[in-house]
Amino acid sequence: MALKNYFYSFQVFTRSRESPKGNKAKGSNDALYVWGQTVLIKYNYKDVLTLKLSRKSMSFLSKDKYFILGGDELGELLIHHEQPYKFKQTQLFHYRNLVNLLEVFLRTCGISFVPLDFQADHFLENPFIKNIDSIASLEIINNTGFDLVAKSRDLLQNFLRYLGVSSVTFYADGKTLSTYQQLNVDGDDAKCWEIQEVIPWVDVALDKGKNYLVLNRELESEAGSMAYRREDGLWSPAADMQGESSVDFCSLRKRKLKFIDTGEFFSTQGINLSNFQAVKKSSKRANSDTASFLIYDHAQMKIDKDKLYQEAAPFTGGQYLENEDLIIAYLSGQNNVEQIGFFKERHNIKLSPEFQKVLIELGIKNWIKESIGDTKIGLPVALQSFSEQKFFAKASQSYQ
Repeated sequence: MALKNYFYSFQVFTRSRESPKGNKAKGSNDALYVWGQTVLIKYNYKDVLTLKLSRKSMSFLSKDKYFILGGDELGELLIHHEQPYKFKQTQLFHYRNLVNLLEVFLRTCGISFVPLDFQADHFLENPFIKNIDSIASLEIINNTGFDLVAKSRDLLQNFLRYLGVSSVTFYADGKTLSTYQQLNVDGDDAKCWEIQEVIPWVDVALDKGKNYLVLNRELESEAGSMAYRREDGLWSPAADMQGESSVDFCSLRKRKLKFIDTGEFFSTQGINLSNFQAVKKSSKRANSDTASFLIYDHAQMKIDKDKLYQEAAPFTGGQYLENEDLIIAYLSGQNNVEQIGFFKERHNIKLSPEFQKVLIELGIKNWIKESIGDTKIGLPVALQSFSEQKFFAKASQSYQ
C-alpha cells in the first residue's frame, strides 16, 4: 500500500429545526439545519500522520428534496444530491468514531501505536492564545495572481492596526509574485496551470526578524497552492512534492528555510485564495475558493444601510454604493483605530474564521521565533475560569 496516497474522509453532523444561532430560515418554518466537521486522515510522505478537520454547516428546505434513512449504530443518514451525511447528537460519538477509524487505519498500515485516552469536562468556544498581542509587525506577500489594489492594502493596514499590529507592510507594494492561467490539455484529465514569475521567486529574501503572511493562489482543493513544473513547462497541483526539483513558491521557501538545515526560524504563515476579497456577507455563497478577510451579517442581523451610508459618506464622496463597497470605503479611509472599533460593533463586522486562524498561528510562530533568542519570553494566554478542572490521560495497551 502506498501510504502517502491513502486517506479516509467522513462527515458527522448534528441536526435540528433551529439554526446554530437559534434563528429560523427566512420564509420557512420547517428548515432543517445540519452542522459539524469533515475529518480527513492522511499519512504523508514525511511519515507524519495528520488529521484535518474543517467546520461545515448546511441548511435544507423542503424544496431541496432531501430524505432521511432510519438510524442504526452509525446514526441516521440524510441524503441530498446523492451525498450522505451521518447524524449523531453528541460530540462524544464524533470523538469515539474518529478514534476507532484512526486505530483501524494504523493497524492496516502496520504501524505500532499506544492509544492515549484523553478526557475533559469542559471546552473552550474561543481561542485562549491571544496571538495578535505579540505581533508588532507583519509583512504581507501577495502571490494570488492579482495585484492588491490601494483600497485593499489600506483596509488591511487599518484593520490590522485595530487588532494590535503596529506596523503592516506589503512586499513589492502588494504586487503579485506570479500570474496564473488554468489550461485544458488534450488527453490530460488532471488540472494544469501556466505560471509566470512576475517577480523571480529566488529574489524574494525573507528577514528572520519579521512575520510574514503569504496570500497563495489556490490551485486545487486537496493540494492547495502546492504544484510542480512538468517537462512541458506547465504546472500540476500535487500534495506530494517528493522528488520534484521545480516546485511552487511556498514549497520552494519551505525547502530553503528549514530550521534543521539553516538553524534559523522564519515566522511565516500562508492562506490559499483564488483572489483576495476584503469583505463579504456571511450568508452569501462564494463563487470561488476565496475566503474573505471580513464578514458581516454573520448572525442574520440586518445591516442598517442608511446609517452605513452616512458613516461612509466622507470616504465615498457621497456615492450610494453596495454594503460591501461602503464598508471597504470606510475601513480603507478611517485610520482612527478607536472609530474602527465602534464601526465594527455597530455594523456587526468580524474577522473571518479563516483569517482569524491564520493570525493565531502567526502569533504562535512569532512567539517561537522570539523565544529562540530569549527563553524567558512567555506565551500570552487569556485568563480562563472553570467550575471544575478534570483533565487526565491514561495510556492503554500498545498495538502492533
